Order: sequence, then structure tokens, then C-alpha cells
Amino acid sequence: MFPKDGSSRMRALARKLWLHRIPYKNTGRRNVCSSSVNQNSQFKPGSGNAGKGLGPLLASAGTCGVFSLVSDTIVQSIELQASRKKAKGVPGIDCCTYDPLRSGRMLSFGLLFYGPLQHFWYALLDKQFSRRSYLPHFASKVALNQVVLGPVVLMSVFAWNLAFQHKLNELGE
Repeated sequence: MFPKDGSSRMRALARKLWLHRIPYKNTGRRNVCSSSVNQNSQFKPGSGNAGKGLGPLLASAGTCGVFSLVSDTIVQSIELQASRKKAKGVPGIDCCTYDPLRSGRMLSFGLLFYGPLQHFWYALLDKQFSRRSYLPHFASKVALNQVVLGPVVLMSVFAWNLAFQHKLNELGE
């Protein structure tokens, strides 16, 4: 992973981070003797069931939804400040107000579309690329993310917002 002349602390840190990543699959070893006992067990953190069920999918969806909402709120506050500065000296300009519908559209996009999409996208990439060496795996994921997923998400966010505003016919313009 790192050159032999590199720092041993750096190699140890990288290995520690790599070994403690959140797996998409059940990578833990299974005890053959206790397999009948564990068949009916529910999800417990650290039990090796992290990649099963709806937990990771809902976590991805919720995280993307919250980040979409927070980022849209930040952008709207910046836009409000800029419009107030412009309107300060000019009597005929109205100040903009916070648009909760826009924030709701962005929340729903992150929660219902982008979160599940990126969850399955990165799971697919993890299956396609071996994890034997970290740098090529990471570089491949970043390149495919920018070339394939980036344009899909950009087109989708505009289509999502236009569809909820009943302006889908403006998509080609």
C-alpha cells in the first residue's frame, strides 16, 4: 500500500482505518457450532449483520436528506443576505423570503432519490473492484463517480425540482 521507506506509523494508521471501515457485506467469520442459535437473532451493532436489511439504506437516505436540507438552507440564507444588501439602497426592490417548499423539494430529493441511489451505486462499485490495494480502488471509484454518477445526479436534481414545480416541459431548455 505504501512504499517500504515510508513511515511505519502512516502504514499502521492506514491499515487501522481500512480494517475498521463499515462493510457492505457480512465479512465476519461464522462459528459453525452456533449457526442454529444465530439464525433467529436480530441486528446488533458489531454482530456482522451490518450489510443486511434496511439499516444501511435508511442511513444513507436519511443522511443525504438531512445534508440536502441543510445545504439548501445555507444557500437560501446566503441568497437572502445578498438580496438584502442589494435592496438596502434601492426603494423598488423587494427582499426575498425563505422558501420552505424549495427546502422540502431538496429534502425529498436527498431522502427518496439520491440517498438510495448512492447507496446502491457504491455497493455496486465495491463489488466490481477488488479491495486488495486501496489507492487504485479509491481512484476508480472517484473517476466513475465523476464521469457516471455526477451527470446523472445533476440532471436528476433539476428534473426533480422542475417536476415538483409542474415545469417539466422546461427541462430541455
